[in-house]
Amino acid sequence: MKAMARFFKMFFLCVDVGSLFAITVLVYMQYQLINYTYGIGICTGVMTIALVLILHEERSYRYRKPWGSPLTVTDRVLLSAWKNRKLSYPDHHSFLNGHKKLKCLDKAIIVDGGGSRNKDKSNDWMHIIITQAEDVKEVIKLIPIWSTCILFWTVYNQMDTFTTEQAAVMNFKHGIVTIPTSSLSAFLYFFNFLFTSLYEHAYVHIAKKSGRKELTSLQKTGIRLVFSVVGMGASALCEKRRREMVWHHGAKLSALWLVPQLFLVGAGEAFSYGQLEFFITEAPERIKSIGTGLFLSTRAMGYFLSSLIVSTTNIATQGNWLQYDLNR
Repeated sequence: MKAMARFFKMFFLCVDVGSLFAITVLVYMQYQLINYTYGIGICTGVMTIALVLILHEERSYRYRKPWGSPLTVTDRVLLSAWKNRKLSYPDHHSFLNGHKKLKCLDKAIIVDGGGSRNKDKSNDWMHIIITQAEDVKEVIKLIPIWSTCILFWTVYNQMDTFTTEQAAVMNFKHGIVTIPTSSLSAFLYFFNFLFTSLYEHAYVHIAKKSGRKELTSLQKTGIRLVFSVVGMGASALCEKRRREMVWHHGAKLSALWLVPQLFLVGAGEAFSYGQLEFFITEAPERIKSIGTGLFLSTRAMGYFLSSLIVSTTNIATQGNWLQYDLNR
């Protein structure tokens, strides 16, 4: 489990390093040194190198023969339980010894007439079906935490997109230095690196010396949500201050005012690994890949939800909330 967690930490570290390079070095080269054509060419060259490396190391990969999809198991249990929803439990259902909650899924192993498939199948087959039903229950129990994790990535996407819109109408020139608006997201990744390092090399070390326990995966998830809430509050205060400066003083607010909200959300992202640990440890061993899938899907769903919120709000306000010119 520790090896898997270490792998994902390195994986997302590489993703963040690549993103940081793209929004700093590459953006600077496109704005100041070369044009967009060469910038796109650089990206193409880097992807070509990555593809060559993957193909070169293909023989060193460990291949496992597929034995079935966890989604197939889940669909089978849910469909069987739905088909048997009107059937009653058999008189002797001691084999239904799972969780008292979600007991409706136990009907996945019942056939017409109130009997169980145990009558016609072997005990091994019956054990597999019961085990699959219990695994699906465990997955369903993860849905509440999964849904709350979506909200963090909704906030994160707002920071990654709306902050750029804010910066475009703010003063991003500081002396002889001009900060490209698209490079402000670098603060997200920087504070993510900072808090990840502080936690791994400072807090964990101090906790071990003092005999304290490390933060649990749920505690990390909760801390991340707190950071996102405070970050959105800071974003609202910054936007209020920016508009007051434009309306009452006719001046642009410095883009560095956006740093606190990026700091808070970037710090919250540092605890995203707690969400991954939670899904990996809580997902059933036989369908462990669903845990990884749930973790990755929270980001995608959060981005979709962010777009839905923006579109719905614009429709409700007849396009007056988010305009092309934020100063209006």
